[in-house]
Amino acid sequence: MAPDDKESRMDTHQTDNSGLRLAELIASLSLAIDLGLGQLMENFLRTCLLAVRLGKVLGVSEQDLVDIYYLGLIQHLGCTAYADETAAIFGDELEAYTWLITTDQGRPTEMLGAMFQHIGKGESPLRRAQRITHALLTAPKKTEEVFRGRCEVAQCLADRMGLGTRLRDTLGQVYERWDGKGLPHQLKGEAILLPVRVVRIAQDAEIFSRLQGKDGALSVLQKRAGGMYDPTIVDCCCRQADQVFQDAGESSVWEAVLAAEPGSRSCISEASLDEVLRAVADFADLKSPYTLGHSSGVADLAAEAAQRCGLPEIDVRTIRRAGLLHDLGRIGVPNTIWDKPGPLSETEWERVRLHPYYTERVLARLKALGR
Repeated sequence: MAPDDKESRMDTHQTDNSGLRLAELIASLSLAIDLGLGQLMENFLRTCLLAVRLGKVLGVSEQDLVDIYYLGLIQHLGCTAYADETAAIFGDELEAYTWLITTDQGRPTEMLGAMFQHIGKGESPLRRAQRITHALLTAPKKTEEVFRGRCEVAQCLADRMGLGTRLRDTLGQVYERWDGKGLPHQLKGEAILLPVRVVRIAQDAEIFSRLQGKDGALSVLQKRAGGMYDPTIVDCCCRQADQVFQDAGESSVWEAVLAAEPGSRSCISEASLDEVLRAVADFADLKSPYTLGHSSGVADLAAEAAQRCGLPEIDVRTIRRAGLLHDLGRIGVPNTIWDKPGPLSETEWERVRLHPYYTERVLARLKALGR
């Protein structure tokens, strides 16, 4: 780990240790990102494991392996930013993300084919034609703004969570491509940081191995080598496929991810925990322009009420933290519902009612936040 990162990452030995490992919180956050991108739960936990195994067969440094580990979990930390605009372009943004994340957006024919296949699916021919036309006219103009904004949001949140400057730099490059056709800076080849190149391959290897099996995933990687991906890393992944795609060997993917953390194991200090959780709250509130600052507002009002009721300070602190985290599951419900101008249907209400359940499932394994 670089010297500046030693200072910026949470210190394992702080005397006010909260008992919460940084890796635990980030792994939980990856479950929320799964929800926010319409992926199956534990998708990015598995991406992290695959990325670490790929990093090891490549023989990367421990510094790079640490960054690969964390980036594998939260490369899409900015996913809640511009969710409303994505919904305005594509409809249900969670459904859209499920096909956008597997589409090579640098290949116009592939992207157009995916748009015609998925946008407005199930709607009348006229409505579908209107949606597709709107997307074709709007998406190209918004893509750079959205990707740049998501990188900036992810970097800001990572700073507030104490993840260090190295990881901050990688989060600014997650939409770059080996061929230089990525965003926001059109970086090319080895100008893209190694952890980004490894994790990008690991993400798609995980998704396509789930959808098409290991051989199908390898075929996709080979097809995209030299375009989206670093061809040398793809070649290594293919040659060492049995090792890279091996089963975690654990009954719990969660436990396997925590055990796989490279380098020193950092804990969040009690003094900094509230600010870290406030960053998580802002991550959730970015889901909709109508909820910006909502969770922090709830947390502050609830804590003030608890103080006025004369509750012990430990209860006040617990209530404040619960307020910060109470809406994390919101991102598992599409913006077409949250931002709908009219009344919700019964089906839409059922999806809204799931969001406290999503919150609980994301946070359930954080024993240090059990209260």
